[in-house]
Amino acid sequence: MNPDGNSSEPQVISYATPSDEVRSRTLLKIARWAGWIPLYVGLGSLIGWLISRSDFFMTSGVLALYSGIIGSGVGFVCLIVYYFVNRSGTAARRLELSQEVLGTIALYICDYAAAFLCVIVVVACGGMPH
Repeated sequence: MNPDGNSSEPQVISYATPSDEVRSRTLLKIARWAGWIPLYVGLGSLIGWLISRSDFFMTSGVLALYSGIIGSGVGFVCLIVYYFVNRSGTAARRLELSQEVLGTIALYICDYAAAFLCVIVVVACGGMPH
C-alpha cells in the first residue's frame, strides 16, 4: 500500500530508478577541446608555413605536435572518467554516452591522421633540415 492508503499505484523507490542526469559534463568539454585545439593550431601552422616558409610556423607546428600528444592523453583520461561517472542510466542515455565517447575518440584519430599528413606535406615540400 502507498502512504496514502491507495494500493492501485506501485510505489517507486527514487534511488533505485535509473537517472538520465548527465554528471561531469565539463570532463567531456575538456576532452573535446584537448582534441580540437592542437588540430586547429597544427593546421594553421601548416597553412602559415606553406604561405611564408617562416621558421616561426615550423616551430609552432612542432609544438602543436607535442601539445597534441599531451592534450590527447589528458583528454583521454577525462573521457574515461566521464564515461565511468555516467555509465549508469537508461538505455537511451547509455547510447547517447557511447556516441559522445566514440565521437571524441574519432576526433583523436583524426588529430593523429592530420598530424601525420602535415608532417608528410612539410617533408615533401623540403621543409625539414637535412
